[in-house]
Amino acid sequence: MKKGKGTGGIKQKMMKGIIIPTLAILAVVALVILLTVNLSVSKIRTEEITAESKQVAANISEYFTRYMEVSKQMAANQDVLELLHEVEPGDKIAEAEHFEAVLTMLTNTYYTDNENILDAWVADIDSSQFFEDSVSGFISELGNYDVTTRDWYKEVTEAGTTTVTEPYVISSTGVLASSIITPIYDENGDMIGVAGVDVEVGTLATMMSEHKLGDSGFFVLMTKSGQIMYAPKEELIQSNVQDAGIPKKVLEAIESGKESEFTYRWNGGKQHGCHAMVGETGWSVLSGMPNGEYNEAIYRLFVEVGGFFILALVILVFVINKIATGIVKPLKSLETAASHIAVGNLDIEVDAQSKDEVGAVAVALQKTVLRLKDYIAYIGEITEVLHEIAGGNLRFELKQEYVGEFSRVKSSLEEVSKRLTVTLHNIGEASQQVSGGSEQIATAAQALAEGAGSQAAAIQELQASVTEISEKVNTNTEYVDMARERVVDMDKELGFSNEQMEKAVEAMNEISRCSSEIENIITTIEEIADQTSLLSLNASIEAARAGEMGRGFAVVASEVGSLAGESMKAVQTSTALIQNSMEAVKNGVSIVDMAAAQMQEALLHIDKLRDMIESIDEASRSQNEGISQIRMALEQVSEVVSDNSAMSQESAAASEELSAQSQALTDLMQEFQL
Repeated sequence: MKKGKGTGGIKQKMMKGIIIPTLAILAVVALVILLTVNLSVSKIRTEEITAESKQVAANISEYFTRYMEVSKQMAANQDVLELLHEVEPGDKIAEAEHFEAVLTMLTNTYYTDNENILDAWVADIDSSQFFEDSVSGFISELGNYDVTTRDWYKEVTEAGTTTVTEPYVISSTGVLASSIITPIYDENGDMIGVAGVDVEVGTLATMMSEHKLGDSGFFVLMTKSGQIMYAPKEELIQSNVQDAGIPKKVLEAIESGKESEFTYRWNGGKQHGCHAMVGETGWSVLSGMPNGEYNEAIYRLFVEVGGFFILALVILVFVINKIATGIVKPLKSLETAASHIAVGNLDIEVDAQSKDEVGAVAVALQKTVLRLKDYIAYIGEITEVLHEIAGGNLRFELKQEYVGEFSRVKSSLEEVSKRLTVTLHNIGEASQQVSGGSEQIATAAQALAEGAGSQAAAIQELQASVTEISEKVNTNTEYVDMARERVVDMDKELGFSNEQMEKAVEAMNEISRCSSEIENIITTIEEIADQTSLLSLNASIEAARAGEMGRGFAVVASEVGSLAGESMKAVQTSTALIQNSMEAVKNGVSIVDMAAAQMQEALLHIDKLRDMIESIDEASRSQNEGISQIRMALEQVSEVVSDNSAMSQESAAASEELSAQSQALTDLMQEFQL
């Protein structure tokens, strides 16, 4: 059983350690090679399909391009331009001056390639008239041909350039044709007509059939509306690509006019193909190569690599089995010796006749047996020493003569003894120092905590005082605001009184001026009274001279004199009264002036008082802001002091714990014998 087990084990390991990794490496290499070759072949195949598809599209494009250039040259012909300009609505185009020249040009165009050009023609939009070359000789009747209703009109106006129309069948001949039409514009950019040629497109099928894609590939020719002009199946021709069962992603590329390469399922299987546009016509070519032909080279390579892989596997298994058998046989004796050593039997002999590596292993095994005997003695002494160390006794002596790696064990044990002795002494001293220091730290931390608590209480009292001061400052600020409002009201009232006083001064001045004028009038009245008295006297004298005749006149003169005297007395009385009034007015003016001056002085004092109150208000607000900042700072200091107090208490507790741990460490140190 042992022999079979040993042989089978090594062979199994060699199989697992060599064959399986080798097979894995070969498989990975083969896979990498196949993937690399597959990518390269696929890329080459795709490039070939794309190149062939674009070549087919280029050939079809070349066919159309030739006739598109013919249409463009017709549209650029000067005679055509002149003809379209001179024909007005209601004019017959055949009667126009340049009609014959244009007809000749159309006929010549037809004969340049009458195999594919079916006819050449021109249409005028304004007059809605149409005529062809002289071979067909068709000219539309005036009013019977509406250009805007033709199928090609919308295509041309939307494209704005030379357009290839959808194929149609000419009813008279049954030929499949397409019109290649070029719009003609005037100098204002308005379309005034078109020039076109009708070309046969049935020859395109012949052109497509000349191209082959591999052995089983195919090409499909489609118009811009999706009408199939050529396909591998005849029943698909003249149908729409939407009805041909082509996958959605291919249809999207066809509808968007996007050239792309893709893999799709159609025509009975998986296809690798390309979509290529036919120049500027809007037509396109779809190609496809069956998956079997596309990957034919890859399949062939897979078969070849698989055969090589199987052959390599057979050879590798035979060689490894041969090598394993030669290795297992010399190991039988070593297996027996190792079994004895495993159960503790060191009285054995090992066969060391082999000269190879197995023989070297046998010699080494003999030396190992001898060395194991010495090691047993070493291990016994080391075990005893370790028991002493475990019991706390670091004073021991090693008596065995240690060799090899065990000499390092002896040195290590002696070094451990020395290091532990020194370390434990240092730990004892350090624990005593830590114990003393921790007690001091605990005392200081407790004192610091008490001081921090006192500081917190003092700061709280200071906060209360600051809060009370802040409230009083706020009250003072409110009182200052009220006083400032009262001063403003007084300022307004004094201003109004000052204005009234100024008006009173002006009234007194007006009274004084009127009194002066009355005084002048009285002076004039006095002068009149004097003149009247003088006239009365003269009249009396004249009346006396007149005698009896002047008595009446004398009476009048006497009355006039009496009136003059009374007038003089009244004037004198009025003069005295007016002079008294003027004195009173002067005194009133003086008093009013003094009152106005005092009013002005009061206004100045009120202004100063208002400025002072505003200054007090600003100072109160500044004090209030400062007190708010002080209160915030005190709150922050209070928080810091509270935190410090808590940390101090924690430090005191930690110090007491450290002191207890130091005492415990000292107690443990006393258990060792140093």
